[in-house]
Amino acid sequence: MPITREVMHFALGVTESYQVPGALMTAMLDNDKREALCACIADATDDMSHDGMTTYFQDEQGDRDALKQDFTPPAVCDLVAAMAGDVDTYLDACAGTGGLTISLWALHPQALFRCEEFSARTVPALLLNMAIRNMRGEVVRKDILTGETFGCYALEPSDKFSVVHEVNELPDRRYAACVQNPPYSMEWDGLLRQWMRYGAPPKSKADYAFVEYGMAHADRTIAILPHGVLFRGAVEGKIRKAMLLDNMLDAVVGLPEKMFLHTSIPVCLLSLSHGDGSVCVVNADELHDTEGKLNVMRPNHVRDVLSCLSMRRDVDRLCHVAEATEIERNGFNLNIPRYVDRYEEPEVPDVAELFQELNDIEGQIADTKRSLLDQFRLIVGTTDESRQELAALMPQAIRYLKDEKGQLSWDI
Repeated sequence: MPITREVMHFALGVTESYQVPGALMTAMLDNDKREALCACIADATDDMSHDGMTTYFQDEQGDRDALKQDFTPPAVCDLVAAMAGDVDTYLDACAGTGGLTISLWALHPQALFRCEEFSARTVPALLLNMAIRNMRGEVVRKDILTGETFGCYALEPSDKFSVVHEVNELPDRRYAACVQNPPYSMEWDGLLRQWMRYGAPPKSKADYAFVEYGMAHADRTIAILPHGVLFRGAVEGKIRKAMLLDNMLDAVVGLPEKMFLHTSIPVCLLSLSHGDGSVCVVNADELHDTEGKLNVMRPNHVRDVLSCLSMRRDVDRLCHVAEATEIERNGFNLNIPRYVDRYEEPEVPDVAELFQELNDIEGQIADTKRSLLDQFRLIVGTTDESRQELAALMPQAIRYLKDEKGQLSWDI
């Protein structure tokens, strides 16, 4: 059962949604209040493998206009977590309320999880989600692009719920895997950072800045991004080319449209780690069911994608492994339809059937004309005088005449 506004307000003892972030942060830093709150929320959560607070925070606390927040659907979280691999340290950049981290924890509960998030309203919920699952981890309220840090928190597992400590700083380390669902095509200052190995993306779109951040801090990065990163040119094209020439992009997965609550655009997954130069391209845009206005990937859809990534071989209309030479011939453009062709040759019609259909249509037209003529005959009669009256009243009407053999002819 997802956490509702009523459950959250009751657990925190507040009456208005604007009071939730402050009350939640206060509770997370107080041992007694944290234990009581975690127990209450845990009792109301029947599925610890996914974020039960996504809907509530997306509707009540999210700030999509300013921060371009789009919380990650559960199936996408599971897919990204599986792609990240079985390792012992994970970095979740732009963590939100922790949906990606929770899916990682469901697979690898003993790992260390570091979550970085900018939104002050979201960080308390992130701490709660990690604490009720008794995670070992770190939370940093941080502007990833500028490096500015606003708060650090360490979580230590205990008997049931994590203990949360506010700390001055956290140790620097490199992570085995980074997952991220950053704000799409966000404007930023466009200045080159020391961790940008492949250059600074344009001011109008920070997508590749987040990607480079992940690559600078982890051995593997799985990023959820708009499709534009696959084919946009100019500076982004140069960054993409440099990554490909460096053999740092091993897979691209195109997901269905209409999977996110507040945006209908389809997104793609980039899997970045050092490889052999080939890119496994999966077009999963048809792997979904529809629920109301949203498209939903089921576990079998996720398995189909993971199977393609694992086998790394061509599957008709679903997957293609593009070698480096093929990608270069395409100008380092990774637009998915270039590699996974869905085109179907139109069926050639049977000529005999086509002529028969034409004959049938001509017969229907003749029958309709005769029927219409009979109706006119009943209405106006057959005398010359009646026909003249009809022509005078309806200049555009159909007039009928009889030839010498009494056959009907038409004059429009």
